[in-house]
This record gives sequence, C-alpha cells and structure tokens, in this order.
Amino acid sequence: MKRGLSFILSLTLATAGLGRVLADEPASARHPLSEDASQGVYHRHHVGLFLGGVTRFEDGEAETGGALGLEYEYRLAPAWGIGGLLEDVVFGEGRDLALVLPISWHPWRALKLSVGPGVEFNGHDSEFLGRVSVGYDFKLGRFTL
Repeated sequence: MKRGLSFILSLTLATAGLGRVLADEPASARHPLSEDASQGVYHRHHVGLFLGGVTRFEDGEAETGGALGLEYEYRLAPAWGIGGLLEDVVFGEGRDLALVLPISWHPWRALKLSVGPGVEFNGHDSEFLGRVSVGYDFKLGRFTL
C-alpha cells in the first residue's frame, strides 16, 4: 500500500510540473481539433458522472462488473488534462471503492484516452490498481454526456 501511495504522489508531482509547462502554451499553439477550436476557446474544468463497465484481471482470470463514479478533469491544454475519479465498483455481490488519478489525452474532437494509477478499497484491504479508459463526450449545450 505504501509503495502505491508513493507512486501516486510521485506521478501527481510530475504531472503538476508537466501542467505548468503546458498551461503556459500560447493561444496560437493550441490543439487544432480541441473543443470549440474554431473560436480558440476550451474549458479548463470538467465535472461529470461516470457510468460504465469495468473488468478486473487478477490471477489469470477476468471479472467484469459495473461502475458508478464521479470524475473531474482539469485541462492543462486543449489536448491534455489531469484529474481524479472516485468509483463505486460492483463485482458479483461485492462492492469496491476506487480512487484514480488519470492523465487524459484528447487526440481528436471529443475522444478521450486516459491512463492512471489508483487505489482500490475492498473491505479492510486496499491494493494498487492501474486504469486505462477510452471515452467520447457528446456535447449537449453547456453539458456533455
């Protein structure tokens, strides 16, 4: 557990340094396919509800369940963001809570590819986890689905 928390802290500090570099990016250098790119505007703060499936790979076996979560992303630049995700994960009859610190890349329009370390809490135990995800945001006015 201590190694996992040390890794998360190190990654967070490294990402904060990357964020400082990317945040100073001039408007003329912004990603051409970002949100509202035609107007040169993108929003830095994104809060959302997450509903999806999750698969756990452990001891050569895969177990799939559902997940409901709350996520936040801070856009360092139009194509890059960091954030946090808190998920309530249901596997069979058990429930786990996961806390993840993803780094997200937006390579094309509303497509989002994320990867990040995290911690999963199940009962009295906790363990390190890695999370990889793909998402697509559908714009609904000021909101996204």
